[in-house]
Amino acid sequence: MHRMKLAALLLAVLAAGCAQVSTQTDSGKPVLSYSEAQTQYQQGLANYRENRVDAALNELSQAVASGKLNAADTNNARKYIAFIHCAAARELQCREQFQAILKANPDFDLAPAEAN
Repeated sequence: MHRMKLAALLLAVLAAGCAQVSTQTDSGKPVLSYSEAQTQYQQGLANYRENRVDAALNELSQAVASGKLNAADTNNARKYIAFIHCAAARELQCREQFQAILKANPDFDLAPAEAN
């Protein structure tokens, strides 16, 4: 009888764990809704403008990773992520972001003020 209770308890724990897995990505981060992704995106832009680049990088990266942004917002977020990496001398990450933008939009070009 004790084993039956233990087995039932283990089954309940496993079922609860499986329920949580469906709301998380492979990295263990929660899946964002469309509105949460938009909020992360807007907060990331605001933090970038206020020179809080660590917070901006985190928020913009989460928004992009959600897959919920439209193409223009995704490319714009990637552009700012690239700027952050470039300014921090992380050339590989900078290049990867610009390559992702160009893959999605081969006609992408920086504004003259951004090109420096």
